[in-house]
Amino acid sequence: MPEETYSTWKNFRLRVLDPAIKQIYDDPYGAGFSVEYIPIRKGRFYHEIVFQLTKTAKRIQTDSLIKRNAGDARKIKATPQKVGRSVRSVRFDWKWKSIDAARVTDEENARHRSARGKTGDGSAPPLTDDEAAKVEERERWQNWQRENSGSTYGQYLDWKKAQGL
Repeated sequence: MPEETYSTWKNFRLRVLDPAIKQIYDDPYGAGFSVEYIPIRKGRFYHEIVFQLTKTAKRIQTDSLIKRNAGDARKIKATPQKVGRSVRSVRFDWKWKSIDAARVTDEENARHRSARGKTGDGSAPPLTDDEAAKVEERERWQNWQRENSGSTYGQYLDWKKAQGL
């Protein structure tokens, strides 16, 4: 029998499999998965072992973060931090935007979502936050509503269009 083999299943399981799995379970966040195994017999002897690996919640979260930011893959670098052969943690290095790129992104985010990423040709009216115009419109609607009680906002819009307002 070769020197690196175990004569019985029990010795192999106690000295190799169980300590390895215990090491994985001692630090489940570092490994990122849990392990189960099923020994398969042929006759009286075990000939195969089927391992089942299941991702931990932390690993699933990390994977989803990487997938979600896949568009910025050139800006994010994931580096496994190893101790020996085991991965203890994952370090994310972010490449930050320049001031100009951040300004452009901020301006883009200020636009309505249907207009983001599009160049304006000036055909659409600009969005305004003119508070005075809002107050004037609100007063016009309230006055019209007092004069025409029981009427709907749709009727008000029709009246407004007929008046040329």
